[in-house]
Amino acid sequence: MAAHTAILVTSYERQIKLLEEQRIMLEDKIKNCGRVDDNFEELARTTFQFLANPHKYRISGDLIGKRRLLKATFTHPLAYNRNRKYRTAAISLPFSVLREFLEGDSEVVPLAGLEPACPEGQ
Repeated sequence: MAAHTAILVTSYERQIKLLEEQRIMLEDKIKNCGRVDDNFEELARTTFQFLANPHKYRISGDLIGKRRLLKATFTHPLAYNRNRKYRTAAISLPFSVLREFLEGDSEVVPLAGLEPACPEGQ
């Protein structure tokens, strides 16, 4: 009976420790909830620099930069089929939006507008 009690006590103590760590983590999250990260402006600036010229990261010799570029460009790892070779890759949201913007059928409205021109004075 004493062996079972010692095992139970050890198990309960371990569970209490895990719950206490979880409580501390949740309290920290609650304390920081709703706060804007001080580093947000720097992060946004870096992101926009990256989106402005991703080719710069591709041609750099930095392997970490190349890996980040691949992770940021594709939503999943590239699929490979032995018979068909590489499959069409799923592109991440920022690049798919940029592609739609560049390749889309959208055009700028002409300066004259869409409606027929009115004679002056009307």
